[in-house]
Amino acid sequence: ICELRPLTMKSATGPLWPLLVALVSGVVAHGSAESSSDPTGLFTLSPLWLPESILEPDSLSMVRFSVSGAPKPAQLTFRGQDYRRTVPNGGWPVTAAVSSNGTATLTLTHSVGYYEYTCEQTNQTFGIVVAPKLPEPVDERFAVLAGFTQICNTVPVSLREPLLAMLARVGVRHYRDFPQQGQLRANASAPYNWDHVDPAGLAGRMEQLHQLNRQYNVRVLDCFGGSLSWNERADWFDGRGAPWRWPKNLSVAADTFEAIAAHWGDTEGGIEADNEMDAAPYTADQYSVLLKAMRYGLFKAQSSGSVSLPPLVCGAFTDAVHSAYLELLGRNQVFEVCDVISYHTYCDPATVQDDVGRVRLWQQEWNATSTPLYITESGADFALRWNSTDESGNPHGRPRPTLAQGRAYAFGNVAHQIENIASGVDRTYAFNYLYYAEGGQNYGLTGASHTPLRAFAAYTAAVRFLQHKRYIGDLPNKVSP
Repeated sequence: ICELRPLTMKSATGPLWPLLVALVSGVVAHGSAESSSDPTGLFTLSPLWLPESILEPDSLSMVRFSVSGAPKPAQLTFRGQDYRRTVPNGGWPVTAAVSSNGTATLTLTHSVGYYEYTCEQTNQTFGIVVAPKLPEPVDERFAVLAGFTQICNTVPVSLREPLLAMLARVGVRHYRDFPQQGQLRANASAPYNWDHVDPAGLAGRMEQLHQLNRQYNVRVLDCFGGSLSWNERADWFDGRGAPWRWPKNLSVAADTFEAIAAHWGDTEGGIEADNEMDAAPYTADQYSVLLKAMRYGLFKAQSSGSVSLPPLVCGAFTDAVHSAYLELLGRNQVFEVCDVISYHTYCDPATVQDDVGRVRLWQQEWNATSTPLYITESGADFALRWNSTDESGNPHGRPRPTLAQGRAYAFGNVAHQIENIASGVDRTYAFNYLYYAEGGQNYGLTGASHTPLRAFAAYTAAVRFLQHKRYIGDLPNKVSP
């Protein structure tokens, strides 16, 4: 039995709210800001295998780093801290010998929680999460946005495997990505190129990514926008003067999604039809045409043989959902075409229930309350993110937030997750798994070194505490509304 009070603005002053936040994210006291400077000196450290950042409780564990640059030291000194940075004298000291091949190894034993280690020689800080492995089957309501092939496509392809392995280790089996259709097929007569190689070693390699999905038993929600480049209308423009986004030949579009479902269907947690089109200069009836072409392609894939068909996910609406847009979408048979409805929210956690309720009312109007609901971008509101320019003016932002910023960001993400589960949302994709700067602010459950931040630790705790739990009502000591 799980008793979780829906979070409201007024309940934040009551006895449950501090207890719940402390339980899930460890946010119980203020502390000093953590170091966030860039590495200095002649050498730097890089995690050798990111999943080593997730330790088993009370077990002797090794965390290895590759030491690059010269001359390499014989030994490194680290200072360790806990979630609240309460360890005096800058943290407990730990040394790591550097081997002849340039590998430094930390040997650690910790109880469940979050820890971070700062190398005194390089001033780099790395996060550590200590959590037990979850028993199978894990709860599939938990997910993250990763954006390996777009948005976060500055992450080298070589890091995809350790990042997916780290997700699987903490019991998260779903992530969202934005594969580019233009990479799949050069022209109408060309075969599909499932593993397009990007010369910079960043985007592309989608076939390799799907193979990793199979290896680590994770599933991707592929959000497909636009169309094949040779199936665009170069002479059409939208209301903003940009080239028309959607395909000129819907039959080709249907064939594309038939091929995608047949080839990758077993590793996809869904195929999502574009992103935030309710905020773009396209009407709901225009969007519904794209949905029907995609549905026909998936139908053909299913009819042609034994295919593990992914659900068709409609919407990815902004959190400012327009009722007129939804009304027109309903009249264009969206609930007959799609398997799942999705939308995005970056609001105050206290308003999550209102957002979910508005979508549920729309579903009720069309007798579609059984249609699952995904929130495919769920993130901290603007007040809880951290500035993407550090004190030295670095436009890429500080590699890790300060202590106060990190705790606030952890709160923003975990509070959303709790509210979504209490409100009956079927799956929530936390934004964003990877370190990412946009609009002058940073997102990320992991830092620039891709090791865990406090937000990742808090999210991991929420995944563990809420496994297969269902909201059953308010606690008896609730604060009156």
